[in-house]
Amino acid sequence: MNPKIGICEWSLPIDGPYACRLVAELGLSAIQLDVGPFDRGFSKSRPVVQEAWLEMGERHSVIFTAMAVRVTDHYNLLAGPGSEASEIARRGIRAAIDACAAMGIPVTMIGTFEASTVRNRHDLDTLVETYRWACDLAGERGLTVAAENTLSVEATLELFDRVDRSNLKLYFDSQNYYLQSGAHTPDVLEALYPHVIEIHIKDGVGGVISSALLGSGDADVLGTLAVLKARGFGGWLILENYYDQAPLGVDEDPVSQIRRDIDTIRRALG
Repeated sequence: MNPKIGICEWSLPIDGPYACRLVAELGLSAIQLDVGPFDRGFSKSRPVVQEAWLEMGERHSVIFTAMAVRVTDHYNLLAGPGSEASEIARRGIRAAIDACAAMGIPVTMIGTFEASTVRNRHDLDTLVETYRWACDLAGERGLTVAAENTLSVEATLELFDRVDRSNLKLYFDSQNYYLQSGAHTPDVLEALYPHVIEIHIKDGVGGVISSALLGSGDADVLGTLAVLKARGFGGWLILENYYDQAPLGVDEDPVSQIRRDIDTIRRALG
């Protein structure tokens, strides 16, 4: 199995389109972008920013697999119609879908963490309607919407059944399920595999997000990789450890740590 490995824009130790050069030097060929924060006007929605990323991506043979709408971490997407927070989050989704269409990026990723965490049935009902809206908006542009969350297997399957849109997929994560509920991630992956389009790969210890290199934490990342190998997964694995942030990035060279995680994936899937 020859894994397709990329990295999140927010996991890199360098900001801006020049990151494409570093990614290529690492032997990677893809970046997942973020549409940008609300207080900076969702920067990837601006043609001048899009053109810069596309130019550098073409120069270094780096593609962009998906665009995240991380503004939902800070503004509650589920706050309800007419609320300021929900409207800002929806503006971010619209901006990301437009940017994906303009840049030829096939997937818009919408996460429901932190401010947008699903806490009850009402939130789940709101999420169903929200994803229907997002999928219809993206579908008009020929795009896929990827849901990232830590819902139970049962709740995730209910979500997909109720949204009932062929362009809704799951953005899986190798640590988040364990962090949220102690779930055994490989088992969750087995149950949800038919819906998975792309995967964030990170690890951690002691309930701390992104606090360990792959395979050295307690999320059983190697078990997750084993499931992917057995399944013959052909999609993108996107590194999401925070290599230049504490606790990983305090005393170590982030580039060296990225290389170590790349080697771990290749050994596990080789």
